[in-house]
Amino acid sequence: MLEVEGVVAGYGSLVALDGVSLSVARGEFVGLLGANNAGKSTLANVVCGLVPLRAGSVRLDGAEISGLSAHQRVERGLVQVPEGRSLFPQMTVHENLWLGGYCRRARARRAAFLERVHRLFPVLRERAAQPVGQLSGGQQQMVAVGRALMADPRVLVLDEPSLGLAPLICRQVFDVLAGLGREGMTILLVEQNMNLSLAYTNRAYVLERGRIVHHGASAELRKSEEARRAYFGLGEAGPGANGGGGGDARRTRQTEGGAHGVAV
Repeated sequence: MLEVEGVVAGYGSLVALDGVSLSVARGEFVGLLGANNAGKSTLANVVCGLVPLRAGSVRLDGAEISGLSAHQRVERGLVQVPEGRSLFPQMTVHENLWLGGYCRRARARRAAFLERVHRLFPVLRERAAQPVGQLSGGQQQMVAVGRALMADPRVLVLDEPSLGLAPLICRQVFDVLAGLGREGMTILLVEQNMNLSLAYTNRAYVLERGRIVHHGASAELRKSEEARRAYFGLGEAGPGANGGGGGDARRTRQTEGGAHGVAV
């Protein structure tokens, strides 16, 4: 359904992605993992039309979409939950969600989509009149996911949804995503939390310094020492070693269980 082939992208003279290829079949829940400067957020933004590619292609249902703008891709059903959420803090929960259904493909069915979001995240119904800026980080992430669902996505791309969340809230959000996957939604999860991601996804790719270095069933990657070495950035340097762009190089946080810090 979603195909990325030979993508090259970067920022100025910086190469963040060097010939990246991956695919997500209809109804699959696929992970994209990687350490600091791997290029994960850059790839998410290339797929969604926020960063231009220099070479390669992005296809949706076999049709080339590289020349489409971000909002045109949303109209095709390709919707992103961005890193950092990008919500409107002074607006209410209801207003933020309602804006998510503004695109033509979803506008006529916004009420039904809002009801689905409230069913998935009951706390958002309770907090509907509250400004988003007053919510906890976990509740804000629920709003970000809910806003994307209001656009009636055919392919949902999530960029670091676990960022800054307490483990319990993180699992609540991921349980909702897993439920959407079981209902047939196609999901690409861009995430640094390796253990959590591999516990939920069907397949995963490991991105290291702008290149895919491992790919396989999530259950197998959980046991792969090579994949873990690549994830922690212990492999050989590649052409994108000095760049990842987007959010890839701006933060560190703890892995699941809080054992030690990992740059992402």
